[in-house]
Amino acid sequence: MNRGEIWVSTDSGYATKPRPVVIIQSDRYQQNESVVTCLITSHPVDFTGDVYRMELPKTPNNGLAVDSFIMIDKIVAIPRKRLNTYVGTIDPALMHELQQRLFDFISE
Repeated sequence: MNRGEIWVSTDSGYATKPRPVVIIQSDRYQQNESVVTCLITSHPVDFTGDVYRMELPKTPNNGLAVDSFIMIDKIVAIPRKRLNTYVGTIDPALMHELQQRLFDFISE
């Protein structure tokens, strides 16, 4: 499991059903029992300019069935054993944008 990969999580909490997540944790921490992720949704937001959602169009590389959104405000540590199905990998440019948006979200 590596940073930028999309997996299906069966964890509880925000994810009350199996849902895709993107791994945001550095690959340097592979030994951790859990992995830090952002939840992904296919539900569009009700207004434009939502800073908490990042567009994630479906591509053959990311394996998503529909255009989706990464939920910047839904950062969840999930036990690795709860990530059951590999879906794909997001584009490096989108991963860079996600990193910048996460930094902005947690900064002063």
